[in-house]
Amino acid sequence: MMFCKKCGAQLNDGASFCKNCGTPVSRPVQQPQPEVRVQPKVTPQPTVTPQPTVTPQPTVTPQPTAAPQPEVKVQPKVTPQPTAAPQPEVKVQPKVEPQPTVTPQPRVQPQPTVQVQPRPVQSVPVTPQTNKKGGNGKTIAIVIGAFLLIVAILGGLLSGGGSSHKRYRDEEETEEKVESTAADDAVRTLMIYIIGSDLESGQYGGAASRDIKEILKANIPDNCNVVLQCGGAKKWENKDIPDGEVTIFSVRNGKLNKEKSLGKTTMNEKGDLSQFITYCKDNYPAENYSLVLWDHGGGIPVGFGMDELNKNPNKLLYDYEIRNELDTAGVDFDAIIFDACNVCTLEMGLSLKEHAQYMVGAESYVNNKGIYYTNWLEMLDGDAQTFSEKIVQDYMEDINADGLIGSMSVIRLDYIDDVYSAYVDYVRDVASDVERGGFAAYVKARGNCGSYEHIDSVDLIALATAYDTTSAATLINSAVNAVTYTESDFAYGHGLMVYCPFEYCEAYNSGRQAFVELNYDEEITGFYDKMVSAELSLLGQSYVSNYGGDWYTTAYADSVNSGGNVSSSSLALVDMGSYEAVELDDSDWEVIDHVALTIAVEEGDSYLLLGQDYTYQTDSAGRLALVNPEAWTFVNGNIAGYFCVEFYNNPDTDEWSQLGYIPITVNGEGALLYVYYDEAHPEGTIQGYTTYDYDTDTEGSYMYDLRADDEIDLVYYELTSSGDLTYTEAGAPFQASTLSLTFTEIDFNQYSTIGYYTVYDVYGNEYETDATVLGDSNAV
Repeated sequence: MMFCKKCGAQLNDGASFCKNCGTPVSRPVQQPQPEVRVQPKVTPQPTVTPQPTVTPQPTVTPQPTAAPQPEVKVQPKVTPQPTAAPQPEVKVQPKVEPQPTVTPQPRVQPQPTVQVQPRPVQSVPVTPQTNKKGGNGKTIAIVIGAFLLIVAILGGLLSGGGSSHKRYRDEEETEEKVESTAADDAVRTLMIYIIGSDLESGQYGGAASRDIKEILKANIPDNCNVVLQCGGAKKWENKDIPDGEVTIFSVRNGKLNKEKSLGKTTMNEKGDLSQFITYCKDNYPAENYSLVLWDHGGGIPVGFGMDELNKNPNKLLYDYEIRNELDTAGVDFDAIIFDACNVCTLEMGLSLKEHAQYMVGAESYVNNKGIYYTNWLEMLDGDAQTFSEKIVQDYMEDINADGLIGSMSVIRLDYIDDVYSAYVDYVRDVASDVERGGFAAYVKARGNCGSYEHIDSVDLIALATAYDTTSAATLINSAVNAVTYTESDFAYGHGLMVYCPFEYCEAYNSGRQAFVELNYDEEITGFYDKMVSAELSLLGQSYVSNYGGDWYTTAYADSVNSGGNVSSSSLALVDMGSYEAVELDDSDWEVIDHVALTIAVEEGDSYLLLGQDYTYQTDSAGRLALVNPEAWTFVNGNIAGYFCVEFYNNPDTDEWSQLGYIPITVNGEGALLYVYYDEAHPEGTIQGYTTYDYDTDTEGSYMYDLRADDEIDLVYYELTSSGDLTYTEAGAPFQASTLSLTFTEIDFNQYSTIGYYTVYDVYGNEYETDATVLGDSNAV
């Protein structure tokens, strides 16, 4: 039985939309083993053997201090949620119907002690969905709708919305009579195209204005021009920039000089960008030209540039549309720089290659502060590669100083055709393997090399090492040559991504358009047509009808649908004396994609749900052992609820990372605190928080900073003796400036805990063991 995550109404089997509120329904897509984000080198094996014994959550060195105790004084806050509550005795589910799916959109923010205003993440309109990365159909999907999948892009991004576009017409503009600020015999003109969006005008906005302050602080060389076009925002923090309008400025002597007002027009429609480029070239001619594109970004299939002044809120610029703008303008650039998330892709490189020498951008999200402008602007009269590398260095140094993680790269675009050619050969090899029955092996490898947020893209080198073929080495070498400089905090980040449809097949119609517009080889387009068709077929006819196009084919459907599933009998609990276990055979492990442990601790007459982790323990015989974890996450000495959403592990290098959230309140309002762990951050580092409505299981669209004076309280999910699920605040609020995060050894064996395993296979099914009292972790 399924229920709508938005309104709680019961859903019919196979439903695509809630008949009560209209919310789209989607499945929880299969999880990577052990979880997503990009992953170097996982050679696919024909038979997957059980993992060696591990502790839930990243393995870290325990703290020398005594472990905090899990008794938390709780104060009930709300009545049970409208959705059905999970029961301690959970029956095996041989197949879970599609669930609403969501995904994180982290434009991640600084540590709690940092006062910087937050820069929200990609803000394309979204529909609340269930987490595709680990959403548990019986517990976690009921407890928390973890993230937001961008479903709205399917209906809106290709629609254009051109009716609101205004050209550079005399009756719609006013020109300011200002003294020319153009440099004589200029070495370089830098064009900065700032679509402010909600990053500037939102509740925690001002991001563009803060970057403009950095620009005005720079000692720009006298022989260089800097020209800005600012628009796309309803309100500007910088008082020199008119609210709700588009304006062109030049920069000289630390001041904005207003040159042209374009009025209430757009910045992401056809002709907008090309006309700005042409204006700059005509009025500020130079030997060299560089371009900065500033706003939200999301690669394929999301795009770049969300404009609040556009009547079509779903309109963004796709990679190939940026190419078309550059074609129209006819200006060649030495560097095109993106102060935006997730745009350092093969598709963007192919779009820019005819008009730029270098592309600067991030595979991952771009943190709050964005690019730091002051230093590299003082190098504008120098070499483009040099100041491009300075951009990367300053950005990474700036965010790392705040305990944040990120990535940024410089791509040499004259090598991008070599990368594409090698990618065609690689995909041909993969397609051949899949045709010969290698669907499960490829899906497991693709899932285990990860994807950045909601864009379904992966690092090229990570992909080629996760699934090795005869042409993989050539692809790796070509990507290495193209990435002239990169810095990344992600073990799986090597500088350049590619759109690799996998998890969000609902968005493929939009993403596929990039293949068509960029004239992708049939080897690539045909392969992904078949793979996405196979996934839609697994989801059922309603998905085929709603999301399939004229590209839909049944070529893989029969072989995929006939693939082996995990046997329900395999998940029967085996009594091992001091603990219970699950015995899975080799055929099960061949199709298992991910295993998760859910645990709860007794608190009076009820249980506190502590969360779900993506690692698991095995005993000496390789059975999944249902035993207490050896360590857990603590906040200010109190055990916290923790829900893993992404876990990456490279068995060849022992590198790992994990992202999860802790339920909290911020200033009395519901929120989810996101925490990132890796070898460099074994205790975890806070990446920001999203708003969260615990009554409706609805997560907000943006990631925000914690400010030092924010009041935080921990939140726990409570399973009562009557089977109801409520949430409860700890009742011990503290300021964010005092927040202390640790991952600490704890002896759960002294408490009464229950738990169960959830097993996910490559076909989108999930299976649960019965819930049971957890055994002694020392027993295995």
